[in-house]
Amino acid sequence: MTCLDATAFVDGELEPDRAAAFREHLVDCSGCSASVLRGHQLSAQLSTLGDHSDLVWLLDDVRTRLARLGTCSCHNELRNRLAGCTALLERMVGP
Repeated sequence: MTCLDATAFVDGELEPDRAAAFREHLVDCSGCSASVLRGHQLSAQLSTLGDHSDLVWLLDDVRTRLARLGTCSCHNELRNRLAGCTALLERMVGP
């Protein structure tokens, strides 16, 4: 488990055991707690925007950028952030 699990946790993408471990981690990690709070706040704000079909172009762009990163470990943080953006946009506009 890492602090990068915050986005996956907010998106409900962690396996049950990993989610439980992350909940325990949140007790001691103010950084992750703040990230989870911001993630929930952002999700709530975005859900009030209504029709999101106009964001399909953004989802396509993020997917393209993610694919271009390849597998080099030097891009792990950016890859994780883009993956979080992709998950959020997919929830908004559909897969």
